[in-house]
Formats: sequence, C-alpha cells, structure tokens
Amino acid sequence: MAGKEESNANGPESEPESLKTLAQYLERALDKATSIIMMRHHCFLYIASSPGRAPLAQLERRRAPELYMELGRDAMYRSATSLTRRVPMLTILGKASSINVRKVLWACAVLSLDFVREDWGTGFKSTHAPEFLALNPNGLVPVLRDGDFILWESNSIIRYLASSYGGEHLYPVEPVARARVDQWMDWQATELNRSWSYAFLALVRHSEAHQSAEETARSIASWTQQMTILKNQLSVTGAYVAGPTFSLADIPIGLSVNRWFSTPFDHPPFPGVATYFDGLGDRLGFDEHCRNGLP
Repeated sequence: MAGKEESNANGPESEPESLKTLAQYLERALDKATSIIMMRHHCFLYIASSPGRAPLAQLERRRAPELYMELGRDAMYRSATSLTRRVPMLTILGKASSINVRKVLWACAVLSLDFVREDWGTGFKSTHAPEFLALNPNGLVPVLRDGDFILWESNSIIRYLASSYGGEHLYPVEPVARARVDQWMDWQATELNRSWSYAFLALVRHSEAHQSAEETARSIASWTQQMTILKNQLSVTGAYVAGPTFSLADIPIGLSVNRWFSTPFDHPPFPGVATYFDGLGDRLGFDEHCRNGLP
C-alpha cells in the first residue's frame, strides 16, 4: 500500500502492522469455516439418532462431503486473497430491517468483512437530513463508505465489495459468467422488485394508500408471474440462480424469495423454489440477515 513502505526501514524485526491485520483475517476465516463444519456434523449425528429420521441423515451425509469441500474452498479462497487485498474501512448507513441494507450485510458476512453500521431510515436518523443527502441525493439506504469512497444502490455496493475484497468466486471475472450474475441481479432490481410493490405494501405494511383489492390482486398475479420465471430457471440450473454454484445473484434473489414466503397470500406450489431457499441456509449470514423473521 502506498505510504506504508517506510515501515520496513526499521529492520526485519519490525513487522508491518498491515501483515498482523491480514494474519488476523486469515485466522478468523479459517475459524469460521471450521465452526460451520463441526456444527453441521453434530447436527447430522443428532438427526441420525432421532427415530424415523435415518433417511434424511443418510441424504445429508451424501451431501456433506461436497458441502464441506465448498465451504472449505470458499474460506481458503478468502484467506488467500486477503493477503493481497487492502484492508477495508467499511461503514454501512441504513437500518438493519431494510431488505436492501440486508443485501449488503449478508454480502459482508459471506465475504467475512468487518464493518460499522449506522441506523438511518424510518424510526432512526432521517435520510432527508442534509448530511445524508450529501452522500445520497435520493435519500435512500443503504450507503457504503469505504475510506473516502461513497457508494449507493445496494446491488452496486455488493458488486463493489465482491470485486474489491476477494469475491471472485461470487462475482466471476470471466465475462459470460459475470453477465449471468448481472442479469439476475438486474432482474431482481427491476422486474421482480417492481411486481411485489403494491401487494407488499398492502399485505405487510398495511399502507392506507394501498388497500385496493383489485390492485393487490393484480400485483400478486404479476409477482407470481415473475416467481414462475425464477422457478423455471432453478429447474434448469438445478442449484443456484446463475448456475451450479452460489453467486452474488443469490443474495438479492434469496432475500426476495424470503419476502415472497413471508407475505400472507395463497402461494402456488413452487417446491423447487422452496428447496433452493432452504439450501441457502448453509451460507454464512443467511439466518442473521435473510431468514431472520423480517419480510
């Protein structure tokens, strides 16, 4: 890093502070991977000892080696890339209940990034305050501050984090693979997000301005049409939305599926979508930021 080279001038006994920090990142990533693997192993043993659950335990044992290898690969990848990337100084502005803020929080968990979060939005500091509008003239959360760099728009933020902090396994460099991830992230932000707006405000937020039964039904129909597109895509990939491995696209899509299941109306049977959503539970940050009781 520029401006840090003079730290070596004091001799070999003076270890640069940045190396100590990176070593801590490495140790933390490996500890997290080990904890997850051991936790799942003990869960499998418990299932196997429960009456009538042996078939499920056998299924999980068949999945375990592949899952463990993927978790271990991701942890080692993050640890290795942390040796060459700059240490982040991240501040996230936005209340933790916001679905768009949760995208960023979940991405930070997957990437093992430390951050400070400030509560902004309804019920907290106003996003229309001059100091916030100076950061994001739209008056919306989230906003990311990384040192002197300011960025808004949730999907742009998680792309930046993956690109800057060792997330190539989530956001590939190869153009075709990256385009597939971008396609589904953009679809979520435009088509899927727009389809649920009225129904969500009517049925979950109980907005007085959104109580037309006809408009609610129209929104549910549009939402269901978009979720059918996702259902069909998952039947093609057989795994994740952009392909056979977990990618950055699964963060906004996963949160959107959580909102779908959390909104009270008669849902059509989409077993593939439910299986996909349950499978996301293996990911760091899923229980804390996605399936956490918030829509």
